[in-house]
Amino acid sequence: MGCNPELVSAFLDGELDKVILKKVTQHLVDCPACRQVMGHLALIKDVIGNRYTIRDAEAFTQSVMAVIQNEKVVPLRERFYQRLLRNGVPMVVAALLASSMAHIDSFLDTDQEQRLEGEGESL
Repeated sequence: MGCNPELVSAFLDGELDKVILKKVTQHLVDCPACRQVMGHLALIKDVIGNRYTIRDAEAFTQSVMAVIQNEKVVPLRERFYQRLLRNGVPMVVAALLASSMAHIDSFLDTDQEQRLEGEGESL
């Protein structure tokens, strides 16, 4: 069995069935890194558990489920493209325009200098 912080968390919460509990327990005995993760998670659980309590767990669960059911679930890739269209594309277009304008100005300045040099030679 490999390292799995989710199983360590489930172990602390008492959510594992007997078959997997045995494997996770053995892994915790053998793996110092997972024991450290378990220590950190236990500390977090203790701090949060002592500060925050849900008075009406059933009502809280129902309110969370109602919000989840009303949410439109958008795949990560689609959210990325939406954000890119909303923020990224206008910024890229503005940067390209600014760069193009700077290049054109530079070209025009060089062209004017060459003309002036040419006029100076003909005088």
